This record gives sequence, C-alpha cells and structure tokens, in this order.
Amino acid sequence: MAQESSGPSVASIERQLSDLNARIEALQKGFTLYFSGEETRPPEKERAILEQMVRSLTNLELQSPRLNLMLQNLTARFGTFNSMWLKRLRDKEAGTGEFKAVRPKAPPPVAQDEGRAERPRGLLLTLGDEQSYEALYRHYADMVAKASLAPIAKEKMMRVITKKMAENKIEKADVTLTLAGGKLNLTVKRAL
Repeated sequence: MAQESSGPSVASIERQLSDLNARIEALQKGFTLYFSGEETRPPEKERAILEQMVRSLTNLELQSPRLNLMLQNLTARFGTFNSMWLKRLRDKEAGTGEFKAVRPKAPPPVAQDEGRAERPRGLLLTLGDEQSYEALYRHYADMVAKASLAPIAKEKMMRVITKKMAENKIEKADVTLTLAGGKLNLTVKRAL
C-alpha cells in the first residue's frame, strides 16, 4: 500500500514560493517608496505578513532539493532585506544615519544679472607664457567669486589648458570666459 503524503503538493509549494518572491519584490518597492518620502507610512503590516509566511514555509519539510534551495534563497533574501529595513526604520526614528534632520541650504545670493550672460571676458593666451596664464587665472578667479562657485587649483587649470593647446598644436589662443545662469564657460580658440 502506498503511503499518502500529509504535506502540501510540490505544485502548491512552487506556487507559494513564487508568491513569496513576488511579495518580497512588492515589499521592497514599498519600502523604497517610504524611504524616498513618497509614502508617509512604512509597509509594516505587509512586512509582518511576509515574515509570518517565511516562517511557515521554513517549518515545512520539503522532499525536493530544488524546492529546498529555492526556499533557502528566498528566506536569505527576505532576511537581508528585513534586517536592512528594520535598521533604516530605527535610524529614521532616531534621526541618525542618512535620515538626520537636514536644514535646507540657504539659496545663493541673487546677483542682479541673474539669468543674463555676463559680457565675455577674453584674452590672448600664449603657450608657455606665464604672464598670460596668470592673467587668465585672475579673470577666472574674479568670475568664480561672482558666481559663488568653487575654484579649481591654478596648477590644474593651467595643466589642462596647456595639454589641450599642445595636443591641438595651438601656440596662441583666444580664451573667452563667460558666466551665464550660474555656470562658468571657458572657450579656447586658435588666435588668428
């Protein structure tokens, strides 16, 4: 006489594992929406239901190694996400980590010429001539200060411009600096 299996069928377990996988993905999306601020409440109820579902599936004695492996993978995946979500929830409640209370930065001072392009500042740059490089950097520093931008190091700027001029075989160049919409543009053209 054949012994009847009292547990669920293989097809039933496969459906449950497939459902578990889909629920983990949906919960992951729910927490992503919550942590990004698009949702006001965490999907805690769904997380608790999913946790119970994982526990009930892990209590089953599965006969198939394939199903055991699938269950182990899904259990590990849920455990990893669950730990991360709970830690992020604690951090958010405590106001630590990436959820620290952040004061909005004060807007930069509004220049009177905001939105309009400043008159271009151009000068002649000669490859290897330190005085022309100094003049260019002074103009650059003035414009950066007006735009409240962070300047790059003088040596780096000069090295990049010198390299570009040498690569393009330009000995003398017309360099134009323009400030428009809070951005500084540097244009280098071969001098005629």
